[in-house]
Order: sequence, then C-alpha cells, then structure tokens
Amino acid sequence: MKSFSYCLVSLFCSILLSCNSSQQNSGISNISVFNTKQILEKSIFYSVEGIYPNPLDRMTLVNAIKLDDFIQHYPHNWIESYDSVVLIAYKGEEVSKAVSSNDKLTPFQLKILSELDYTSRFEVHVFFQEINVVTKRPESKEMRRSFSIVPQKPAEFPGGREKLIDFLKERAGSSLDLSQVPTIKVGPDSLETDGPTSVFFEINERGEAVKIKIRSTSNIPKTDSLMMKLVADMPLWIPATDENGKEVVQGFEFLVTLSSFGSGC
Repeated sequence: MKSFSYCLVSLFCSILLSCNSSQQNSGISNISVFNTKQILEKSIFYSVEGIYPNPLDRMTLVNAIKLDDFIQHYPHNWIESYDSVVLIAYKGEEVSKAVSSNDKLTPFQLKILSELDYTSRFEVHVFFQEINVVTKRPESKEMRRSFSIVPQKPAEFPGGREKLIDFLKERAGSSLDLSQVPTIKVGPDSLETDGPTSVFFEINERGEAVKIKIRSTSNIPKTDSLMMKLVADMPLWIPATDENGKEVVQGFEFLVTLSSFGSGC
C-alpha cells in the first residue's frame, strides 16, 4: 500500500506535466462523466509503470558494501551515532529481516540482497542519534528508504510506451466506467482527486502477461474484468533481461484514473 500511495502521488504529478504535451502522447482519452446535478468533462489517464518506486539494478546491489553504495545523498552529516540498521526484504510471500549496528552491511544482509529477484523489493530503516542544533543534545531519529529490483534491461512493449498506451486506449474505447471509484487525498496538502483503478501483472521470460489481478478495484465488476482483459490481450512483449542477457520476469501495474487536467491544456 505504501508503494501504491507513492504511485498515486507520482501519477498526479504526471497528469499536471501532461498539460504541456498533446493528449495522444500523454495517454489521455476524453469521456463524459454524468452526475445528477452536473455534467463534468473529464478524461481517463492511462499509465503502465513498474510496480515499486526507487528502482535499483542488481549489479549495484552485488557490489554494495555500505548503505551509501546504493542510497544516494546518504546523510552522513546528520548521524552522530547509530542505534541499528534494519533491512527488510519482500520476495513474493516471503519476508526476510536482518539487523546491523551501523551503515556497513553484514554478510547476512548481503546474502538477502543477493537472493532478491526482479519482482522483489526491500526497505532500509536506519535508527540513529542526531544532535539537536538548539539543545545540543542527541535525539533519536529514523530514516526509511524503499527500493525495488529491476532488470538490467526492462521489458518493453513492441514499439515502446506510446504504442502500449495507444493499444490500451483503442481496445478500451469508451467502455471503462470509473464513476464508482472514490476520491482520495494525495500530497502534503491532502489534495482531493479521483482515485485509481489498477491491475497488477508480470511479463514472463517469453514476453507473456501472466499473474493478472486487480490491485485497486473500480467497484464495477464489468470495468475490472475489462481492465484485466486489456492486459491479457496484449501482444507479446520483449522480455526483460539481466546483466547476463538472460530473460527474466518483471512486474508492472496498469493504472487508470479520471482527470480534469487532460483536456484544454
């Protein structure tokens, strides 16, 4: 759910940026949403992205010894001393946890990282003491970072991302009913916007879309079924490959949401 919230904030920013580009390239399709009190002209925003934020390639982790080997702008200047560093890895249904006393990775932590596949993610929780600039006394603090493992070369839809968005828009037509999706609040100002409907899927070693399932429902069974069918009907992708050129599995999320920013920009 945390990574899902991150995706929503990123999506909202993408929608704002899309106002400077054409509707076709931004993956936006016009529809009308009918209300008993008013008619609101809105659009459907389409997105297909990796399932987790902060992607890291495996080679970066293989060569890592300390946290700053993969955490950019690591805040050494903040840290007076360490209490502990907790690494939590999620590989399918399996959860692994390992603790160290400072920013240097232990052999067990390195082993966990080396065994993660391309549908895995992990978190680093750094518990440390920071000197308060006013009181000059140490205070307990926590820094958390989340990462996902991505292949050396990601999976690709034939013709690229724009062709993928075009395929999904054309197949969906005007059949996606998002009228029952509740609004959500995003960003530091809790800005209210239309919520998403999303489908998780994996592209396997043969380029097939598999393990297709609803991740966030539209609350309309027909719409949910159509979303999954759109993914199932995609042509074969070019599969992802690792650093050795071997085909590997990669996870994605197909997400749609209503937007007032898609038209008239």
